[in-house]
Amino acid sequence: MINANPTAAPWEPTIVHRLNHATTIRATNMPAPKPCQRPKLARNWPGSAALWMLFAMTPASGDDTELFVSDTRRFAEARPNVLLILDTSAGLAQEIQTRGSYELAAQYTGQCDPARIYWRTGIGAPPQCSTDRWFERTVLACRTSLDAFSQGAGSHTDRFAQFAPAGSDRWERLDELEKGRPVECEDDAGRHGDGTDPLAVFARNGDADRPWSTDPREEISWGQRPADRLYTVYDGNWLNWFHSPPAVPGTRHLVLQDIAATLLTRIDGVNVGLMATNLDQGGSVLHAIEDIDTARATLIDSVRGLTAEGWTPLAETLYEAGQYFAGRTVHYGDGPGSQVSVARSRNPDSDGARYASPIRLGCQKNFIVLLTGSAPSEDANADNRITALPRFSDAVGPGCDGTGDGACLDDMAAYLFAADLDPASSGQQGVITHVVGLTADDPLLAATAARGGGAYFTTDDGASLQAALTNVVASIRETQTSFTAATVPVDSFNRLRNGDELYLAVFRAAGNVHWPGNIKKYRLRGSDGAILDARGLPAIDSLSGWFLPHSRSFWSTTADGEDVALGGAAERIPDPESRRVYTYLGQAQLTHADNAVQRTNGLIDEALLGIGDPGDPARDELIDFIRGSPGARTLRPGEPPSRMGDPLHGRPVSIAYGGTVRNPDPADQVIFAGTNDGFLHAIDARTGAERWAFIPPEFLGDQLLLQANAASPDKHYGIDGTIRAHVQADGDGVIEPDEGDRAYLFFGMRRGGSSYYALDVSRPDSPRVLWRLDTSLLPGLGQSWSTPVPTRIRIQGSGQNAQSLVLVFGGGYDPGQDRPEGGVDRQGNALYVVDALDGRLLWHASRTGSDFEAEDMRYSIPADVRVIDLDIDGFADRFYAADMGGQVWRFDVFNGRPAATLVSGGVIARLGGAPADAPAPAETRRFYYAPDIALAERGAQRFIHIGIGSGHRAHPNSVATRDRFFALRDHAVFQSLTQGEYATMSPIIGDDLVDITDDQQPSIPFGSPGWRLDLNEGGWRGEKVLAESRTFNNRIFFTTFTPAADTQSSIENCLPAPGANRLYVVNLFNGDPVRNFDRLGDDSQLTEADRSIEVPGSIPGEAVFLFPPADDPDCVGVECAPPPLACVGLTCLPSGFDNAPVRTYWRQATGP
Repeated sequence: MINANPTAAPWEPTIVHRLNHATTIRATNMPAPKPCQRPKLARNWPGSAALWMLFAMTPASGDDTELFVSDTRRFAEARPNVLLILDTSAGLAQEIQTRGSYELAAQYTGQCDPARIYWRTGIGAPPQCSTDRWFERTVLACRTSLDAFSQGAGSHTDRFAQFAPAGSDRWERLDELEKGRPVECEDDAGRHGDGTDPLAVFARNGDADRPWSTDPREEISWGQRPADRLYTVYDGNWLNWFHSPPAVPGTRHLVLQDIAATLLTRIDGVNVGLMATNLDQGGSVLHAIEDIDTARATLIDSVRGLTAEGWTPLAETLYEAGQYFAGRTVHYGDGPGSQVSVARSRNPDSDGARYASPIRLGCQKNFIVLLTGSAPSEDANADNRITALPRFSDAVGPGCDGTGDGACLDDMAAYLFAADLDPASSGQQGVITHVVGLTADDPLLAATAARGGGAYFTTDDGASLQAALTNVVASIRETQTSFTAATVPVDSFNRLRNGDELYLAVFRAAGNVHWPGNIKKYRLRGSDGAILDARGLPAIDSLSGWFLPHSRSFWSTTADGEDVALGGAAERIPDPESRRVYTYLGQAQLTHADNAVQRTNGLIDEALLGIGDPGDPARDELIDFIRGSPGARTLRPGEPPSRMGDPLHGRPVSIAYGGTVRNPDPADQVIFAGTNDGFLHAIDARTGAERWAFIPPEFLGDQLLLQANAASPDKHYGIDGTIRAHVQADGDGVIEPDEGDRAYLFFGMRRGGSSYYALDVSRPDSPRVLWRLDTSLLPGLGQSWSTPVPTRIRIQGSGQNAQSLVLVFGGGYDPGQDRPEGGVDRQGNALYVVDALDGRLLWHASRTGSDFEAEDMRYSIPADVRVIDLDIDGFADRFYAADMGGQVWRFDVFNGRPAATLVSGGVIARLGGAPADAPAPAETRRFYYAPDIALAERGAQRFIHIGIGSGHRAHPNSVATRDRFFALRDHAVFQSLTQGEYATMSPIIGDDLVDITDDQQPSIPFGSPGWRLDLNEGGWRGEKVLAESRTFNNRIFFTTFTPAADTQSSIENCLPAPGANRLYVVNLFNGDPVRNFDRLGDDSQLTEADRSIEVPGSIPGEAVFLFPPADDPDCVGVECAPPPLACVGLTCLPSGFDNAPVRTYWRQATGP
């Protein structure tokens, strides 16, 4: 999937365009502001509970990726197909020593303490008893884990979190230094807490005395940072059994049977079938692939009925498995001396001569799990058949590359992985092959797994083999919940411009931890708004909004078109040996050796990297991966590894450094882009080469997951927030740090966490960290969504910096708002003012315990705050903010006062669910984005226009809420209100506003609080506003998204439906249409249908106004400049006004 998030460059300070009357207000000198229990087996092998849990896991509660991706578990027809192939060769009758069964009543001796619960990150080999990763058994509140242990399972895999009191009062990731803090798991949610209160079953933040709540709306968001990490916990007594030496006689055949039977007992949510090797040639389908819930008992009986005899014809059996998946002719299933493939596996229309393919949908995942006790033997009969398979040479090559028995085994696996087994269906239907061997390490078996797209596990004892199989099952389960993406570019232009250059942030949704991304450069043609590639040809299909396949972006050596990983800045990332990668380990100078991410830096140890469990990569290997060495990043057959993560929500910014005074260079620019792999990239705008990269230390522990790049049900987030650039310069076009010029970057993590960073990038190759803020320093901070707004405020007695430079931002997002129901938030319901240079908290507002306390501040504020300077004295006078309860706030700033009396303010509009604790779904209007503020003047009327639309960003496909766009009026334009005046104010409600929805040329009375537009064209179909509005030239530009009537566009493809996007352009004063969008009649006969026009893409961003230069560089003068363009996503339209921009500032007017 390609998604485009464009930006133009560079950032320009002091841009406020005023065209005729209404214009968007910006602060002076500031940039424009983004579960079922199963029968217990006679024998218990390790990992069985873990297997069960992995198949019961669900993805995170929700975010807007539902628009890009689809969870295939929504459709029973899309359950993964899993074919177990068991080796039944005579060699498996050999007796071996095993550990025997784990007995619950036994106390096993060893180094592990039965009073402890041991843990590891993710899934893999059980830990050693010497590990520091353990906690006291008494603090484990996860009833699912304890039940699994009581059934003899020994381990349990799930998302876990550990409660951190003493100021934090939050559920965090497991900490090996903390042994006595409560530990909870996701599977207990809504079923069990700590047992103190049987009704308190929802883990929650914010109360050290009550970490569990009875209210599901207060539950933490499992699947989102920090409650996003998968762990496996182990019973100490079980580990002593596991690590004991094998001393019980058994056979390898019995071990494999027990492993397969345990797996079949515990798994859910998949279709499973069984094959076994025949006596001499090939193998047969002994049980057709069917729903495990109905086939479990018969499958187990089939496994138990197998005997060990004959040879090991693995390649021949794998060939027959391919025939089954593809619905081709039965061969070895009918051979002499063979077991016969069962009737249910055959196509009745062919009299049983052909198989009935188990593949039902194009998006269905298919797997083979090959359990074997040895390498192939007597295994050459199918070689010619394999190489004669349809399009074998295209998928694999001209022939098999091995010799002797099993010469074509790995080639057959490669064919199953790369070939399309069902050409009649859309997409590619292949099979992933995992190999699990009760044998010494074998190169051919390893190659079979690798070329088959799967994993290879080998060990010489059954207990370890079962633990290894846990990993295979996890992979299958996670792939089941993987995402299928449509190919739709989305998002919008950044608010930056530099001549005709455009920088587009692109990404592709994937079903893995890593989503590939890139930054690509294009050019804007001012005469018609076309986006051009490096050859001067159109890069975008104007009808679809997709990149044209043969287009080539700047910096790219070949056509890159829709391929995210090709070309762009990702292609120009330096070699790992020379790449400059830094983290922050205490030294402010980012380039200090202590911050360098390289092998020689001893400060970057295993603990910091989150490794040390059995099977984890070595420290140096992981460091090399972070620096860009090849890792598990090939997402599709033949696709190059992706070297850059996705910039899903964040937008890049650009700073123009201008060369030097002696040698000015307008092209001397650096683009700064954050990605969800956790990196901030500094990119040379001229060449696309990365100059350096910064990875905050909190994301070092995520790199293990990104390297493994396993299938994942959840989106991984890193630096997901928008970066704010702020430049203080003397105006000569060159940033000269020695002359006092400064350039800063400020950014939060959005869904990537709850922290903010400030960097001094005045010297572009010598960045410094100014500060880092998190929940320990910002009371009540949620996820750091709100982008800091730089401004100046004088605060008496604060000891702030000499310039009074501060940052203003909202308290962020409470992930509880991801749920459909609204309600009061426990985090994010705050506003902050911090010193921009040292990060000290100077003032903050919240419900309690703050400089400004407001009972109504019960809802999180993820949006940016609008900050304005009314009297043009260089200091902020007013804030406007909006929250998730549908409230709009106004604050007046009294510069020079102490923090306690610095600000007055309150709610001026209540348009959503507030103040109800549980509002009706239709009224649960949320404001994710900042109000659009503009001064409106017409005749005697003067007011501040406040434009804002509602919509549930976390669930764009929701249709439960009746969303609206609001045009509010604040008539106290230049008047600062006292707190007493705010206390007596009656907030505007929806019924106070003139409903213009079905009214052509409505009359809005003088002094009216404004108007509203119901987004119900064709009925309440879920149309919503998911971006800020913009006001230019007395016209309001805003975008909406409407989900498709069937949000799954194709059951066959399991693709999410694209929905519909619209751009509205209406009159600020009464909401009338201003453009003949439907092209019916003439321009003097506009109707309600002319209020909007459909635009291509996915979720549209806000309209952005660009002022391109003349197409002819030799043309000089205002008359040469093309009219401004209004751009949404990758579509640009005439803005509707033709005059050139002029700089305009707020000025004090006479009278109120």
